[in-house]
Amino acid sequence: MKQPSLKPNLASLLSLRSALSADTATPDHQKYDQDQAYRNILGKPATPTAKLLLWLQHTHLAPNTSPLHKTARATTFLLIILALILGCSASLSVFLRPNNTPINIFLPITFFILLQLLLVLLNLILFLPPTILARFPFIAHFQDLLLSLSPGRFITLLSKLLPLTSRTQFQALQGDLLSSHTRFAPLQKSILLYYAAVFTFTLNLAIIITFIILLLTNDLSFAYASTIDIPQSFIQNLTQSLAIPFAWVNPNILLPSDQLIANSRYIPGSAFPHTQARAWYPFLLAALLTYGLLPRLLIFLLASYQLRKTITQTIPILPHAQALLNRLQSTPIPTSQTPQTTDNIDPISSNRTLGIPPSATSIIHDDALTLNQFNRYFPNSTPTSLPSTSNTLNLETDTPICLITLLYQPPTLETLNLIKLIRSKINTTTPIHVALVPFDHQNRTVSTNPNHLKHWQLKTRSLADPHLTLTVLQTTQHNP
Repeated sequence: MKQPSLKPNLASLLSLRSALSADTATPDHQKYDQDQAYRNILGKPATPTAKLLLWLQHTHLAPNTSPLHKTARATTFLLIILALILGCSASLSVFLRPNNTPINIFLPITFFILLQLLLVLLNLILFLPPTILARFPFIAHFQDLLLSLSPGRFITLLSKLLPLTSRTQFQALQGDLLSSHTRFAPLQKSILLYYAAVFTFTLNLAIIITFIILLLTNDLSFAYASTIDIPQSFIQNLTQSLAIPFAWVNPNILLPSDQLIANSRYIPGSAFPHTQARAWYPFLLAALLTYGLLPRLLIFLLASYQLRKTITQTIPILPHAQALLNRLQSTPIPTSQTPQTTDNIDPISSNRTLGIPPSATSIIHDDALTLNQFNRYFPNSTPTSLPSTSNTLNLETDTPICLITLLYQPPTLETLNLIKLIRSKINTTTPIHVALVPFDHQNRTVSTNPNHLKHWQLKTRSLADPHLTLTVLQTTQHNP
């Protein structure tokens, strides 16, 4: 039976992020065998996102079973529980009165209708496209203020209630996003809007369900009263305006009559017609659905669409994603069931399969790396020498960079600054491959110590560059 294709959602994004990290630690011969087995299948998708998701589908567990997705799902569950509790509490505080005291009609109209309209308008500002924000910078600053107050931020607080393992995974994911804030800013915003939409929709749903339960289990009546002498005409105009979207269904029931409004004025100590005052509830229920639940449902659908769109755009720029795409598009190599020995490895094919494209601009960093050693791995390329000043370093902005250096020498501050300089000269999404040569200047293999690569990984992690990859070039025992 054919497996359904994965969709670009939060589950697949989190699983792909974990799979790409695990892929970097997979032995090379296993990568080659795996790529060869699925090369025909993975070559069909036209877009990078579809290709990466298909790779995830055929080589890893289902996204819904990943630990990160389970953590995100647990956090979402806690957020929904919190929204249900707050929604029920808000509805009880407004609609439940002791001794059948009439409910002041101004309370639900103010908090559940007019305030909802204001919050929905503010929420829509958060969905304005970047083109408008570029023309009106003050709107972008206002967006930042609204995001800082968004209920979607409850997920950070609720994550503290998770078990230690899940909490650590959530904090690691949050740290990865914050370490590349500019690159993943649209994703962070979309996730925040999505969780805020889940919260507000659930909150309004709880308010309406609680109101319906109170209608069924209590004798609710409604009145209007205020210290200020509000004329009856104001109430009539207000209710008629609010009832415009739904009054056409049945005006006799959904639109409060002039007589109902006149009889609903509450004066303490005087007789009050409780039976007639019950007739307000159809209007209130229709208004809660129209101005509370329906707009929140539409915002939830809009936030879900925007999150899916942002995830589609984010997947190809995940750390190590571009290296995987380059590897899948490289020339096929023979596969075997056992690890290949160093005597049989073609260094040129291996380097391409590891994600270093033949078109990459090669830069020699270490003086100890001789030209003969460079030709050993890149016989058809001409290396670029480092200039004496950074102003004369001219690079193509879209051409991948291959910085060739020695594996056994850990990166110094000068090396890290060089990588930052190269990044400043090219696009932010252009891959930078640090090719680590496992030989010294006398062609002696010095890569047997695994700590050499660990030192590079720890040092370069501080750069927070998702498109920087470390590649140990394959060894071969024959001299060129």
